[in-house]
Amino acid sequence: MRTGRGVSFQSTWTFEALSAGQTRVTIRMVFPSVAKRDFVVKEFGAIEGGKQTLERLGEYLVTMPAPPDS
Repeated sequence: MRTGRGVSFQSTWTFEALSAGQTRVTIRMVFPSVAKRDFVVKEFGAIEGGKQTLERLGEYLVTMPAPPDS
């Protein structure tokens, strides 16, 4: 649970292996109201911030060594 400036929400990240080298990331954020969600989007630039976070995650993952064959 993340809290701050009067806003709280629950965030769930799910990682699903699709094939070698491909993973689907699903992010679900649940806010107590549409108004609270809209506040976070406007006040914190949440949509752009989320895109930047996923971009950095992708950049980081390509630097990781491949897992050993099972």
